[in-house]
Amino acid sequence: MPTIEDLAQREALARVDPNISKIFAFEFRHPTFGEIIRVVTYRGVRRERVIRLPLEDNAPFNAGETVEFLMVAGQFDEPEINTDVDSTGTLRLDAVSALVQGYIRQAGKTNIPIDCTVRLFTFNVHTQTAIGKPSVLHQQARSVAISSTQVAITVGYRNSANQKFPNVEYSAITNPGIVD
Repeated sequence: MPTIEDLAQREALARVDPNISKIFAFEFRHPTFGEIIRVVTYRGVRRERVIRLPLEDNAPFNAGETVEFLMVAGQFDEPEINTDVDSTGTLRLDAVSALVQGYIRQAGKTNIPIDCTVRLFTFNVHTQTAIGKPSVLHQQARSVAISSTQVAITVGYRNSANQKFPNVEYSAITNPGIVD
């Protein structure tokens, strides 16, 4: 015999609009990039190569505007909800290795991390429109692996509590307010 929770879940699933889904949009920024890279992952058949989505009012760039994201085959493994302060997610993009390699190579020559904004949209696939504003998570690319068919980017944000303290010599000259 089904429990009350099972019956409630069945009823909730029966009421879900099949045209409504969630999509992840990614925005990658780095000083060596000539432009902001914006991609949306999708599965299945796509009708368009780009999709227009509204950004939040406090977005790092183009705040409040509707911008274009390139639709790319792939998937995003979301960060787990747990007590780990350094949780990460993995973005896998298919068939874009040639497009991405130049950007990654240039960014790899610097000590500046690639900033990544992950946005979760509620999306109507029938009308191709976003519903409401996205949920936003600001991350950094922690590692990138490129093969001939796929790019895998691990995004996360390092907790400074887990970082090694810099080996810096403090003196009265370099830090007059700290050292007497």
